[in-house]
Amino acid sequence: MKNMTRLLRRIRWKIKRELLKAGGFFKSKFIDIKRWICQFIIFCKGEFTPAIAKKFAGFFDVGVAVDAVSDWDAETAEIGCWGKEALIARCFSSVTCENAMKPEYNFILSEESAFRISASAEKILRFAKRKGLKVRVHVLVWHKQTDEAIFCQDFRPVYNAEGELEEMCLTDRETLLHRLNNYIDGFVRYIYENGYADIVYAYDVVNEAVSNLPGQLYRDSYWYRMIGPDYIYYSFLYARQAIRRYSQIYAGQYNVNEEDGSINRIQGELLYCDNYEWYPEKAEKINRMLKETVMNPVHGNDHLLDGIGMQGHITLDTDISAYLGAMKQYGQAFGSVHVTELDICPGETRKTGYAEKYKELFEGCVDAAAQGTGLKSVTFWGLNDGRSWQKEKACSLLFDDSFRAKEELYTIAGTDTGQEEKKH
Repeated sequence: MKNMTRLLRRIRWKIKRELLKAGGFFKSKFIDIKRWICQFIIFCKGEFTPAIAKKFAGFFDVGVAVDAVSDWDAETAEIGCWGKEALIARCFSSVTCENAMKPEYNFILSEESAFRISASAEKILRFAKRKGLKVRVHVLVWHKQTDEAIFCQDFRPVYNAEGELEEMCLTDRETLLHRLNNYIDGFVRYIYENGYADIVYAYDVVNEAVSNLPGQLYRDSYWYRMIGPDYIYYSFLYARQAIRRYSQIYAGQYNVNEEDGSINRIQGELLYCDNYEWYPEKAEKINRMLKETVMNPVHGNDHLLDGIGMQGHITLDTDISAYLGAMKQYGQAFGSVHVTELDICPGETRKTGYAEKYKELFEGCVDAAAQGTGLKSVTFWGLNDGRSWQKEKACSLLFDDSFRAKEELYTIAGTDTGQEEKKH
């Protein structure tokens, strides 16, 4: 009798365990099916969405910032979700890694080779190559999202009570310059070695080096404190040297050469990027900073800077004519202009009218490009409102949380470019 009781208990335990396993299996499959259906719905919506990149193809590229689902948020990121990938490939002509190419995710603690590509950045590059999209590298040198070990002796940071690095742990200027060179050289070498140089059209070399504080020109970053303002010059110098070196080494891989100038196709532009870039006082600082560092004749006449990246985080109150005026001035002074992080937030006075604001901006961009301003690209900083870095401010992008195309997108798609008349 006891043996029978024990046997029944074992049978009940085994049945319960198998039922739990089956429940977990079916729950997992249900989640997979639900995700597939969501991606299918996004794919279908994309098929009826205006291809805005084609609309502006004669004027400038239209891009979007993305991340990879496996390394960020699987529920909201883009690359790795086939429905979102199809939507991106239909609507845009370029992509920018919102996070995956920043130094924090690609820097390794080594004096010999300071760079290792992040898994997320690698997936985004493969996606872009597969879909025939261009890529902007964002960003090589920044005061944020950088592993602070790079500034320290033996890569060992020591912090004080205020969260600042202790003076005694900081490395010397020459060592930091060596690490900076290693990092940039490693990044550029990876791009060429792995077959991506023909899709990388721009490198955001330095971001936000100018202070937003009144009366202060340079942002008080560790780069500035330890190297001085010349860190900006050296960042561009190292990037230019690496591009020249590896474009020559790998020219055969891309079937280009220097003799006929085709090598230019694998030499992406080098840009300086900043925010509040249309404010007169900020624009004056940017001009002054670049002329003191990258364009300083003391360093010779070597061409290091190709253009300016205007982030484009504007509000409904922003004077678009002032923004476009700054764009034209940058184009005249520095060559090319890229709008790198476009979105629109509510203003202090205006809370509605996003579509009209986008229309005004894109009409101005078309006009600026037609007049030879040097505008090369306009990139939205996020695919949909749920992924906006400023979503708590109700910042508006082109798709809502369910990936329904918004009035903003249709209004932009309806921009008069003058090309329709030419076709007839």
